[in-house]
Amino acid sequence: MVRMYAKLHKSMEILEYFTTRSWEWTHGHLDMLKSQMTPEDQKVSRMCDKLFLSYLFICVCHNLYSLTVICIIANAIKVGLLDYT
Repeated sequence: MVRMYAKLHKSMEILEYFTTRSWEWTHGHLDMLKSQMTPEDQKVSRMCDKLFLSYLFICVCHNLYSLTVICIIANAIKVGLLDYT
């Protein structure tokens, strides 16, 4: 169990790097591509964007739930509420 906690702790340290910094994303190439699309292609593209955002939302919610459960278990082990010796 100590090995699992060590892996969890390392994962949380890695995640901290990405969650505590500001990130800027540019999309100039995407804007150029969309400006060259036909109206029909733009319609299909909007539909695909909506589907992708729905999929992304589901994935993020699932991962946040999993991370929350892992953090609760890790904290319970840390404070001594759970004993896995």
